[in-house]
Formats: sequence, structure tokens, C-alpha cells
Amino acid sequence: MTYSIMIANTRRVSEFVGIANKYRGDIRAVSGKYTANAKSIMGMLTLDLTKKITIEVDDADAADFAQEIESFIVK
Repeated sequence: MTYSIMIANTRRVSEFVGIANKYRGDIRAVSGKYTANAKSIMGMLTLDLTKKITIEVDDADAADFAQEIESFIVK
């Protein structure tokens, strides 16, 4: 599954990473040509937070993950 998100500030990065770490599967964050591990605060902070970030989830619990990150998802 893929989702488009926006993260307004570093506090929200920490919240997002905390949620991502609850899940066992790989979760990648893609911004332009850069890809980061969405379970890593340092990785997430390397991305341009002023633009939409695409989240790619390889987990059977992707629907549960989507519910938890609903406040980040851009519609």
C-alpha cells in the first residue's frame, strides 16, 4: 500500500516514527529521488518535510497502519 503524507515539524516526525515502529513489515518514505526507512527518525529528517512524502508499506497490517497515520495522510 502507498500513502501520501505531510509532516509539519520534527515533533510530528517523532510521532510518525513511533507509529511506524509498531509494525513488523518494511515501511519506506520516498521524497523525490530519496528513500528513507520510515522507522528511523534520522532517515525521516533527511527528507524534505515541506513536500508530500510517499509512504510504501509492506505489511499485512497496512490497513491498521493507515488508521493510525490518518492525521498525516493528505487526501
